[in-house]
Amino acid sequence: MQNIIHLPRELVDFYTELTEIQKDFAGSCGFSIDESGEKDAGNGIPLIQVYKPVFRRETVMALFKQNALLVSDHQPGFKKEVETILQSSPDLIFQFIETVISGNPPESKAALSDDAHINDDILNFIVRNAVKPLLKEYALHVAGKFKPDKWSESCCPVCGGRPGIARLERENGQRYLRCSMCDTEWLYKRMSCCSCGNEDHESLGILIVEESPGCKIDVCERCRCYIKVIDQKEMPGFDMETYELNTVFLDILARQHGYGNESLVC
Repeated sequence: MQNIIHLPRELVDFYTELTEIQKDFAGSCGFSIDESGEKDAGNGIPLIQVYKPVFRRETVMALFKQNALLVSDHQPGFKKEVETILQSSPDLIFQFIETVISGNPPESKAALSDDAHINDDILNFIVRNAVKPLLKEYALHVAGKFKPDKWSESCCPVCGGRPGIARLERENGQRYLRCSMCDTEWLYKRMSCCSCGNEDHESLGILIVEESPGCKIDVCERCRCYIKVIDQKEMPGFDMETYELNTVFLDILARQHGYGNESLVC
């Protein structure tokens, strides 16, 4: 496989600032939990559908605006698109973000504005990164309610999000998926596509990165999806907290080979 991709300084700076925004809000998002519809979690039901968080509107909107302005500052070519998004009704933006948090975003974002030229990709990126610190704080609060023996799904047991990366445990090689939204980890089958559930080893493959042993990409030829993988036996000191910045090159390589990832879509 081709050699590792060296990221442009501008992209590194962008992701670094993005991480800083999330750190600034970490632990201070504040929320209450609505348990009025409480039922047993597990067995395919994420905790967020049982213990429903209600976040402060001012915090949610502040996160949304900061992420939007960051995109505008670092990507001048998207400035008009970001302005269109920011001119949308605050009520509609907040309602849309609430649907993303609940795991039920609408198929169309057109309702946010009378302008039909809202860029869905940019809106998805802004909203996803605005929601992450909210869900991370929520996940820490409800972590004790997660029952590993009741969970065998490929989506997150806490927030229902898609995995953004996997790690192979150093001792026994078991595969743990890590949620792209709230950072929760859970055990999942080693030989199974976490997008479509395919277990046919003949249509499951691996892309190896020669210059970065310990980093690889699990791919599925059936659904053409991928997930990044860190082998902790070869990379015991890898910082999973900053994996997004440190593994962007894997996303680029996977996309160059024609694979996609569900975690990058709201």
